[in-house]
Amino acid sequence: MPTQANVGDFLEIHWPNRKKGSYLSISNTNATWLNHQTAFVGVAARPSVTIVGRTSYTHGGLFRSPREIFFTGIVKVDIPSLSKSSLLRLPASVRTRLSNFSEADADAEFARLKKITTPVHGSFNFHECWHRPLHDIRVTSGFASPRTPPGGQPYYHTGIDLHAPMRTPVLAAADGQVVYKGESPLTGNIIILNHGGGIYSEYMHLSKFDVAAGAQVKRGETIGLSGATGRVEAPHLHWELSWQGIPLNPIRFLQASAQTCDQE
Repeated sequence: MPTQANVGDFLEIHWPNRKKGSYLSISNTNATWLNHQTAFVGVAARPSVTIVGRTSYTHGGLFRSPREIFFTGIVKVDIPSLSKSSLLRLPASVRTRLSNFSEADADAEFARLKKITTPVHGSFNFHECWHRPLHDIRVTSGFASPRTPPGGQPYYHTGIDLHAPMRTPVLAAADGQVVYKGESPLTGNIIILNHGGGIYSEYMHLSKFDVAAGAQVKRGETIGLSGATGRVEAPHLHWELSWQGIPLNPIRFLQASAQTCDQE
């Protein structure tokens, strides 16, 4: 287990066995399991991740009687400094659109999206390969980069911004269900997919929807077209991944998925 991690990364915790009597908690949150011996947890923007576990062994081998073993570990988290945030340069038309949208409204919108992307439904298939949301990925703003909106408070970028001219097809990153389709002055037109096990993907600032709320979609299926709706400097796709409400670095997730998935 590493002793240091970056915000938005995720940890693989190797555990003796996921069985009755075993317990594993990461910062008071249940882990998502890759298999019976490997757990998965996202790293939130907090100073550290605390891992607490308990497992039991029957007698035999090294032990002459049943034993319980407890484990505690702390992983320090490297969080970018908000003092180095960059100012969002919003066009006049966007500033006008946001004139009645306050910081309190923005906080409420972030909280509403987190509530949608926190529940755990079903299980996540770690052996499914993920697709890029665009055929050509060029990151224009990285994960966790600090930024400040005009007249607002600095915050961490919870996804990545991808270069996407107007009306570029946006693709589902993996099989999932459309659990939310809507719009707001902050996200613009947004689609949220549930991939099971608490894993969600979000696609923001769209110009067009191509799927209905509640629909089941396949990896690589076009779900909409990119645009410049919401709080944007220019047309692009904001792509976000989260695990039980914790934002993950999408690029790292794609890299990890390529190592564990069943290649076709």
